[in-house]
Amino acid sequence: MIDKILKAIATLAPFLEPYPPWVKVLFSSWAILSSILLVALVLAKPTKTDTKPINDEAKDDALEGNDLPSVRARHQVRALGDLENQIALSKLPNGVYGYVPPSAIGREKDPAIYQRKSPEAFLEIHKLSSTEILLVGFVSQESALRLETIEGTMPLLLFPDPWEEARTVAAIPMAQIDSSSSRPFKNSHVLDLIVRGRSDSLSIKKAEGGRIGHGRVTIWNNVTPGSILRIRLMESTPVSAVATLTSSSSDPDRRFSHEELVEGVSVELGSNKAYTVEVVTAFLNSGIAKINVGVIKPDGSSFGTPYEFEIKGTAHETQIVSSVIRTAK
Repeated sequence: MIDKILKAIATLAPFLEPYPPWVKVLFSSWAILSSILLVALVLAKPTKTDTKPINDEAKDDALEGNDLPSVRARHQVRALGDLENQIALSKLPNGVYGYVPPSAIGREKDPAIYQRKSPEAFLEIHKLSSTEILLVGFVSQESALRLETIEGTMPLLLFPDPWEEARTVAAIPMAQIDSSSSRPFKNSHVLDLIVRGRSDSLSIKKAEGGRIGHGRVTIWNNVTPGSILRIRLMESTPVSAVATLTSSSSDPDRRFSHEELVEGVSVELGSNKAYTVEVVTAFLNSGIAKINVGVIKPDGSSFGTPYEFEIKGTAHETQIVSSVIRTAK
């Protein structure tokens, strides 16, 4: 048996032929052990994992220009200087950002602003002007879309750091915050806010650094009374939209939510009236949204040609399309 092993070694390594048997056995043992170690190293090589820390202020690449550095640049704010640390908000110049404790939100009229984020002062504040103060934090994408076109009030969870689904940066005017409370969460905190909408929502978007574009205006004249106005939002990118229908008569304005527009809105038109429909579409990312607007006569046929607005928007842009419908007597 040993002779067969030695002959096999001599065949595989002929240069060992002049050496005594014990050298051949020692060499073959070393070769086998080295092969085993090499295989073990290859199999045990750790795989690379893609980790993202919860308290990372870095970019969420899924959202265009929606990381903190981009938002600060869009708001044109700089960090506080050393001599500005802990100065009251009203005494700071415009175009700066800093941090405040939770007690400063909705309670203190003129809080001190801290230069650096800390366990006590961890909420970011942007001072655009003496009347435009923004609370900046992270919310879910759904909440960010609702904030763009909010009417009435809405509850909101705001995180000082990215967390799971809450990775979208939101900038909320302090004047819109009705109430605020903070509670510990994981290794950080979360704010429970009640945020109020304002009638001049377009001014809010300007304060937040957004852009506003005006699309086409469509006009229908001499529409048959009793016709049905139909509006529908065909979503093709993350957007939020609301619509307002006003009449030349004393009829109250009607407002339609994002959910209603996605499902489709139908409104019966009265006689001898002038209606104006304004659809405001807010884009979270660059993309395209489609809005269908048409008028259906009482006999079921279409009045004129239905319109399909194809709206192209960039991140944080708001687009407006309008329609005017004048009905016959």
